[in-house]
Amino acid sequence: MADWDPSKFTITWAPVLIDTGFAPGTFISGVLDEDQVMAQAGADGFVSRAINNNLLATVTVTLQSTSPKNAELSAVLKAAQLAGIKSPVAPFFVNDRGGTTVASASLAWIKKLPDLVRGKEITETAWQFHGRFEIWLPGGN
Repeated sequence: MADWDPSKFTITWAPVLIDTGFAPGTFISGVLDEDQVMAQAGADGFVSRAINNNLLATVTVTLQSTSPKNAELSAVLKAAQLAGIKSPVAPFFVNDRGGTTVASASLAWIKKLPDLVRGKEITETAWQFHGRFEIWLPGGN
């Protein structure tokens, strides 16, 4: 038997620890930019593989619009912009303390600012991070 506890999931980017305020549905998703192995079969059926060393990936973190982490992420961006840095770069780390999922990028940045969506009910704010992930281990519990 396995237990999944979202409260044991943490994400860190720059000085911001995201450990609360996650959206109720999917709150993190990640996708590598390219396939890691490309295969080609020759006319005679001989197969060759090319190993792709591109470690770039996009991770989307979805928070409730009421999460204080939105303001913290926005504050990092604003401080960087005031310092003349349009796109701050910082380490990014995903850790499931209740399982074995880990992802780590020594260099990551916000790829796309969240859409501004508000309504009568609580909405979601999706932050897209892009970076070079040296560790990408989707594990289990």
